[in-house]
Amino acid sequence: MEPQSAGSGRDIPFSVRGGLRFFEQAHVKDVLSVLRLLHNARDDLAWQRVLKLLPRFGGGLARRVWEHVETADDPLRAACAGSTAALLPPVARGVFAEFTALLRRLADLAAPAPMIGLLLEAFYAEHLASRYPDATLRRRDLEAVADFAASYRTLEAFLSDVALTGDFNAETCEDGPEEQLFVTLSTVHQAKGLEWPVVLIPWASDGRFPTDMAMGSDADLEEERRVFHVAVTRARDELYLVVPQVWSTHRRERILMKPSRFLSEIEGGDLLETMRIEHDLPDVTAGAAAPSASDRFH
Repeated sequence: MEPQSAGSGRDIPFSVRGGLRFFEQAHVKDVLSVLRLLHNARDDLAWQRVLKLLPRFGGGLARRVWEHVETADDPLRAACAGSTAALLPPVARGVFAEFTALLRRLADLAAPAPMIGLLLEAFYAEHLASRYPDATLRRRDLEAVADFAASYRTLEAFLSDVALTGDFNAETCEDGPEEQLFVTLSTVHQAKGLEWPVVLIPWASDGRFPTDMAMGSDADLEEERRVFHVAVTRARDELYLVVPQVWSTHRRERILMKPSRFLSEIEGGDLLETMRIEHDLPDVTAGAAAPSASDRFH
C-alpha cells in the first residue's frame, strides 16, 4: 500500500500496519451505522444492520421496514411514522417505537459526539451487556470514538474522515530510506519484532498506559508493563513518550492526566529528557457548524 495523506488533518503521509482495525470491530460499526443512516437516510446497508440490533428483529423484519420506507421522500421520517410500525408483529412494535423515538432525539443533535453519547446511554450499552462478555471494554472503545468525534462539529466531516479508514490495508514495514518519508501507525502487538529509527508512544499516562482496567490486578499490571517494554524497545535512535496534561472528553470534561507509573520505573535519570509543548495546535477538523436534522419531524 502506498503511504496515504491524512484527509482533513495536517497532510502528514502515513501507513497503517495490519490486524483487525479499530473501526472494523462489530460494535464500532454498529454505532457508525446509526450515524450513517442519520446522515443519509437512503443507506440501505446501514438501515438493515441497525434494525437487526433491535430485540425480536431479524433479517426478514429489517428488510420489510426498509422496503416500506426506501421509496419515501424521507426514509427516516417514514420509518418514524405509525404506518411503518403497523407492518410489524405486535411483539416488535413497542421496541420499534422506542427506537424511532431515539432516532428523533438523535436527529435533534448536529454534532457527532453527543449523538454517540446519547446512543450509548439510551440504547447501545444495554445491547452490549446482553451480547458480549467483554461489554465493558467495548463500551470504552465507543467512549473513545465519542472523544475522537468531539473535535468535529458536523456529522458529515466526522463520517468523511472515518470513511478513510476503510481504505487501510495490511502494511509491511518499509525498508531503506523510504521509511523516513511517512509515519507508520501501529499497535504495540503489531509492532513486535520490528524496529524504527524514531518511535512516538502517545498517552503515556496512568489510566491509558497502563489502562485503568489493569491497575486493580498485579497480574494485569505486569502484563501492561511487558507490553510497555515491547513498545519502547521498538525505537532504534529516538523515543518520544507523550504525556498529555489534560484530556478533554466528548462530554467536555477536562481531566488532569498523570505521567505513567512506568516512567518512574526507568532507572537512570540521564535517560530521560523532559520537553514541554505549551501551545495548542490549530483545530483543522471541526468544519462549519451544521443545523440539526430535527426539521424532518416538525
